Amino acid sequence: MIGFQENSFSKSFQDDFYRRASTGTLSKSGKAKNFPKKDICLLGDVTVGKSFIFEKFTGKKGDSDINAAETQMTLTYSEHGNIHWKYLAAKFWDIKPYPYEAILKDKISNCHLIIIVYSSQNRESLESIENYWIPAYLSEKIPKIFIRNTRNRLKPHVSEQQGKSLAKKYNALHLEFFNDEETIQNCLREIGIFALCSKKREKSSSCCLM
Repeated sequence: MIGFQENSFSKSFQDDFYRRASTGTLSKSGKAKNFPKKDICLLGDVTVGKSFIFEKFTGKKGDSDINAAETQMTLTYSEHGNIHWKYLAAKFWDIKPYPYEAILKDKISNCHLIIIVYSSQNRESLESIENYWIPAYLSEKIPKIFIRNTRNRLKPHVSEQQGKSLAKKYNALHLEFFNDEETIQNCLREIGIFALCSKKREKSSSCCLM
C-alpha cells in the first residue's frame, strides 16, 4: 500500500495525488488501460550506475547509446478507509550525452520527470549535479529526483545528508538506491507518485537517466 514518508511530500502534494489517483481501470485481461503515460529521463556521470538502475527499473539492458523501456506500475493507496488503485506506464530514457546532446535536450524538454543519479562513492558525481547537469540541461523548472546509488554498500564518500541538502536546494526529491528488491520497489513507488502528480507536461511522458 502506498504511504508517504514523513517530510517527503507537502500536504498539498499528497492531497493532489489522492484526488487524481483513482481513475485507473482494468481490462478483462487484468491489464491496465487508459492509464497515464509518463516519460522519465535519467541523467548522471558515466560511472554512477545509470545503466544498472535503468535495467533494474525496466528489466531491459541499458547497453545502447539510446535506451528506452516502459514499466507498468500499479499504485495502491487508501483514502477514507477505502482502497484505490492508480495505473501508470512509465517510460524510462537513458541517453548518452555525447554525441547525442541535441536528442537528449529535446527529450528532456518533453519529459514529465528528470532523475539525476550520483554515486555514494564519488563526491564529484554529486558536485557535477550542481556544476554541470542542472545548468547544462535543466534551465526549466522540470520536476526532479536525485538518486544516491549505494548498491555496493561500501563505506560512502558522500553522505545521505549531503545529497538531501543539495536536493532541498533545488526542490528535488531524494531517494536511496540499493540493489535489493524492496528498495527497487520503494524507488519505483516514489517515482510513480511523483510522476503522476507532475503537471509539467501534458504529452505522453518518459523518464530520462543521465
